[in-house]
Amino acid sequence: MQMNAALPRLAWCAYLRQGSDIVTVEHGPWVESQVNFFFEGGWDGPYDWRGLLDAKAVLGSGAILSDDQVVFIPSSHTLERLHFCRDGDCLFVSNSFIYLLAVLDDAIDPMHVGYESEFLSVVKGYHRARKWVPTAQGRRIQLQYYRRFRIDRDLHIYTDCPPALPHFGTYEDYAGYLEGMAQQVMDNANDLRRSITYKPLATVSTGYDSPACAVIARKCGGTEAVTFCSARMELNGDVGNPQNACDDGGQIGRQLGFNVMKFDRSLYFENEAIPEAEFLATGNGGDDVVMSVLAEHLPGTVFFTGFRGDTIWDFEPQAIEDSTQFKSKDPSGASLGEFRLRLGFIHAPLPVLTMPRHDEILRISQSPEMAPWRLGGTYDRPIPRRLAESAGIERESFGQEKKAITQPFWVTLDNGAMFSAGSRQVLMAFSEELESRNRRSMRHRLRQMQATLYHWIVWRGNNLGLPLRMPISLRLLISRTGYKFHWAVAQVQDRYRPTMIGLGDPTSIPAMAPAASKIASHGSN
Repeated sequence: MQMNAALPRLAWCAYLRQGSDIVTVEHGPWVESQVNFFFEGGWDGPYDWRGLLDAKAVLGSGAILSDDQVVFIPSSHTLERLHFCRDGDCLFVSNSFIYLLAVLDDAIDPMHVGYESEFLSVVKGYHRARKWVPTAQGRRIQLQYYRRFRIDRDLHIYTDCPPALPHFGTYEDYAGYLEGMAQQVMDNANDLRRSITYKPLATVSTGYDSPACAVIARKCGGTEAVTFCSARMELNGDVGNPQNACDDGGQIGRQLGFNVMKFDRSLYFENEAIPEAEFLATGNGGDDVVMSVLAEHLPGTVFFTGFRGDTIWDFEPQAIEDSTQFKSKDPSGASLGEFRLRLGFIHAPLPVLTMPRHDEILRISQSPEMAPWRLGGTYDRPIPRRLAESAGIERESFGQEKKAITQPFWVTLDNGAMFSAGSRQVLMAFSEELESRNRRSMRHRLRQMQATLYHWIVWRGNNLGLPLRMPISLRLLISRTGYKFHWAVAQVQDRYRPTMIGLGDPTSIPAMAPAASKIASHGSN
């Protein structure tokens, strides 16, 4: 293992050469390593390689040496992903897209305007998600969600499903699993063999999902919680035209016994450090930039959130086959990646971890035993309501109306008002310069003509009363801030410049050993 203290705390990149028995890993200072595995994050099992291999809930990423193969393990959800790229007889794997670009001494294609729509395709489910994206030098960076993959010494790649979840027949089965799984993750995150240990941090709001997850965090020993005083409400279903509403979950948190810290979701507008960049640089919409105001409190925590509760706990479900692929209504929760790696925290979005059993969870929600916790109407989630009310939270204090705190940059053509003043100025200057350089490209002009045509069709259809909607890909393309992904990557890439591994500096790679498979170990950890 090569520890590089200049890297983000939880970032890592692995290097494999065809025919070699050595795997070299460069990583940030908070990545954990043992004799035959390394990992950033935690899982629901013993802190050893067997516990990781058998884990059903993996929060973070890493790899295990197993026999003559390396098993790379991504998170047990699709809010994060792994990235890999083969270059000749070399293969690189990383938990950061931008880190992998730096290792390859490559960049994103300045004329490729489809990055965001390609990354955002995962909201359709990981089977339908884009599997690769191009680079400036013509490489393909592969994107791996949810499923594990094994690589042998000849660099052959084999994909495996993670261990199956248990079956849930009753509410007690399901609630017991959530609580037990969360406690196992916390036990793992506090194992004395770790160099860094973690404490729980809960989120609370006046909705359904956060209070339910906070109940579980409290049972795991959590004493601290955060809440946003205000949220956005959709007006006629338009998330691009929101109005603010009170979402202060302080009273709920105090009822559960938490010390609650309150924050304003709009405080990021006052941040002069361009806070939007590291969220947009994931390519997943940037919705979670509001979390930047929590930066001081997140390092060294297991951060319990309710992301995807609207899918898994809703009484009116989406198609079950979509849930097994982790289809979601929006990308909220999926842009925390670079922020998380830099600060050093474990993200625990509890609802999404059980999506493969959505059919059983829905049957529980609709069962007679849950009738006392069903309110009726379009905003009705009996499972989180029972979790919260059973912990003493008053019925009228939560789950009364739909709210959200995220900032959906991708839903409107003119989203400049969603940026802080400093970021907007830098972004517009960057976009104008890149647009000027790209304007001479025939490929770029054809894309712009296509987008303009679709824009006219949608506008014309709306005027005629037809229910036409512009695809996200075209909405992103013709937005005045359509180059925000390119801009964001440019802002973030310097944090990976000190990489010592890769094609750009082959002398940093240790000599290959003919011994049995092992992780190369040199330098401090």
